[in-house]
Amino acid sequence: MSTGYRVAIVGGTGRLGKQIVDILVSEYRTQFPIVRVLTRDPTSDTARNLQAKGAELHMFDEANVDGSLATALSGVDVVVNALPSATTPLSVKKQVQTTAITSGARVYFLSEFGVDHRQNDFPGYDHHEWAVKRELAEDARTRAAGNVKIVAVYSGLFLEGAFRVTGYDLENNTYSCVGSPAQRIAFTSTADIGRTVAELACLALDSETASHVGGAVRIAGTVVSYEHVRDMVAKIKGLERGAISTGDLWNKKRELQEQGGQASVLDYIRVLMGEGKLDFSGDNVNELVNPRGTRWRWKSAYDQLETQLL
Repeated sequence: MSTGYRVAIVGGTGRLGKQIVDILVSEYRTQFPIVRVLTRDPTSDTARNLQAKGAELHMFDEANVDGSLATALSGVDVVVNALPSATTPLSVKKQVQTTAITSGARVYFLSEFGVDHRQNDFPGYDHHEWAVKRELAEDARTRAAGNVKIVAVYSGLFLEGAFRVTGYDLENNTYSCVGSPAQRIAFTSTADIGRTVAELACLALDSETASHVGGAVRIAGTVVSYEHVRDMVAKIKGLERGAISTGDLWNKKRELQEQGGQASVLDYIRVLMGEGKLDFSGDNVNELVNPRGTRWRWKSAYDQLETQLL
């Protein structure tokens, strides 16, 4: 495998971006000796901390996207788009993508890293964020014309935050889901997403393994149901198993339709969880990026719950 690649992370101090950068500069320094971080505020504590670990800082100016990316993307092999989807203007997203694809980079990671919205079944009332993501993905692949490897990574829910917002009341040991509480759901830690990006980039840049990397891939750091989580919390806290209330899946979906795409993205996610569309256990590239778990140990739901509860 070749070494000495250059990688740039746009949005490299955000929730996910900073974790990707941290993994690259600490665990993949040999493969990526040059890691460039594009951030709106190079003076922030997060940016300075990453710089101290070996990352290069570059100003990302939304008012002058092309200009601010010109130097940072010069000579890079990989561009990772980690800009937050909800808070980044569409015009900026399009400019970043166009510049990244025309920069000379050989691999471009779309700003995905979550729900595999390709399977969504919300005809006429899908959430606008996913509609934009599909539009950008189509545009990226058209612009790349086979000259740049476009990769979308779908990782399920972020493990570090999901148990705080999606029907898990850990403090009171009560749970609420839409559909069956036995339905399995994929969660992946942000650090494991960073490792996956690094591994996929190396594979895509190597002519002998490039064909192994598809344009859209899934990973599943840990796959558990509401029942599993309830049982783990009981074990960790030494409690009786908590109650799980279940909402009717089809009624919830009808409510989303009636709201015409204006509902919270979390309401959509809860429906997707109930439909089984976040169960990535049978279709993922875990073995490709981390064969037999020999490169790292995936962070489990139990690991995260112990961290939150103890």
